[in-house]
Amino acid sequence: MSEQFEQINNQVVDTEIGKINPSDTEVPAPINLTEDEDGGLSDILRQAKLAERNGDSQSAANFYENYKIAYQKLRETKEIEYLESEDRKIDFVEKLIAAGGILPRAAVLGLTGLDSSRAWELREKMLSEDPENGRSFYAASIGGLDNEKAWEARENMIAEKWDHSAIEASLRGLDSEKAWEMRNSHTRAYGKLMSTLGCVSPEAWGVRNEFINHFGSGSISALESLAGIDDDQAWSLRNKFTKSAGLAVETDALLKELAGCSSEMAWAVRNKYLFSSQKAESLALSLTGIDDENAWAIRQRFLASGQQGTFIQSLAGVDSKKAWDDREKFLAEGMGSAILIKSLENNFLVGIQADQRRKISKITEEK
Repeated sequence: MSEQFEQINNQVVDTEIGKINPSDTEVPAPINLTEDEDGGLSDILRQAKLAERNGDSQSAANFYENYKIAYQKLRETKEIEYLESEDRKIDFVEKLIAAGGILPRAAVLGLTGLDSSRAWELREKMLSEDPENGRSFYAASIGGLDNEKAWEARENMIAEKWDHSAIEASLRGLDSEKAWEMRNSHTRAYGKLMSTLGCVSPEAWGVRNEFINHFGSGSISALESLAGIDDDQAWSLRNKFTKSAGLAVETDALLKELAGCSSEMAWAVRNKYLFSSQKAESLALSLTGIDDENAWAIRQRFLASGQQGTFIQSLAGVDSKKAWDDREKFLAEGMGSAILIKSLENNFLVGIQADQRRKISKITEEK
């Protein structure tokens, strides 16, 4: 075999086709290829070896080069899939627990919306070790989950007479008939309102309007249930409070509940407070789930002004490689786990996840 092929083989061909060992990401173990992916690489490799045996060195070299390109693309794809996977989040939560400085019950909030067997095992382990103090954290972490296991957990909460606030938190982001049956039977005024976080059904708007009519000027909490909702009806309610109660309301409530909203109106509000250090935390919360250039420009402002904790808080709901690299960087540099867990969760994340589910459902229906 020529020196050219020797070099290629040393770099690529002798690597087990069914495994990938990324060298520049925080992937803890080899990533398995599917049977089709494995077969595709094998076909290219066979063609390269056949051309080589037939003395067609140019074709063989081309096939080996195609193999390397296909291999690298698959590796990059697998790394992105891992970054966006539940395993990536769970691995990080376990790192934070191992690093200390955070109780397991608080770390479980980093599992909010996760439905894998690993996520459930970690929740159940925490609850068994801290059954009294861990209830509210366990409940909050299953907000938005709409499957048999999650509903069984909620029924157990009711049977075991958990506090209303736990049941309310577990219902956040759920707009199904089953969710409304439980919401109407086992929640109270404020908790019921907050359980509609991210919900857009007539029933959800009815709860908001009822709360506003009953509490009047004290009903600003209704804004908090609008996270992730960026439609005309939501903006009508936002504008109503802004005009009637003034800028204090806009900055204290409206700004942070813009989490997940990326319309021109949402950015117009954020842009008013880019240079306000007093509103930095609310501004950070408003960036939850947003991964575009505008959001990253604001995050860089946080870093430039020494607000690392605020920067970390703004990463909640963002699963890009850049976001994960930053989480790992700050963990390696010794940032506390209690701060870093905020990069995975906050009170508005479930609303954004609900909005994402609606968008996926709409795309599926259109297809």
